[in-house]
Amino acid sequence: MIELPALTSEVVALAEKESKLAEVAREEILEFRSQADTYDDEELMQLGETAKAGLADQKTVFETREEVIRYLALNASTSIEDMWAADPTEWLEAPVRKIKFPDMVARRRDQMLHSQLAPALKKEDLVCYTENEIRKFACDMRSLFLHDRSRHVAICKGCQKRLEAWTKIISDFDNKIVTETGRADA
Repeated sequence: MIELPALTSEVVALAEKESKLAEVAREEILEFRSQADTYDDEELMQLGETAKAGLADQKTVFETREEVIRYLALNASTSIEDMWAADPTEWLEAPVRKIKFPDMVARRRDQMLHSQLAPALKKEDLVCYTENEIRKFACDMRSLFLHDRSRHVAICKGCQKRLEAWTKIISDFDNKIVTETGRADA
């Protein structure tokens, strides 16, 4: 869980009706409303949902077009942002937002256990590569990805280390055989 400052739309809702902030907010809403006429309701709702995601807003629910217009106008207002920069008092006095994120490690573990991310591993996927296969993969990495058991290298540290060692040997060999002319010395 993290804490973030209140959204501008929340601060404006707490402001006195005759304050400078409320006056600027009304102007911003009127201006945005005229621009929003080019969008139909569905497009405007999608725009509002996108803005909510960008602002990590987990509690706002839009029911009407007017709610979306107000939300977008206030939270995207550079005029109100300038007021905040000049005097952040109202934002500091507003209650902070608490954003709760799901435990992604636990979620991924559950997905892996229930085979929701990729097909379940088979017995063959757990068998290590032969030395000849490792050498072949080191010479041509594409052959690894075309192999029936290509997922094994992702889960086996031993095969990863063997592949890395053979790749280094081949790379070192390629670097040593190049002559001053840039060609291999036969």
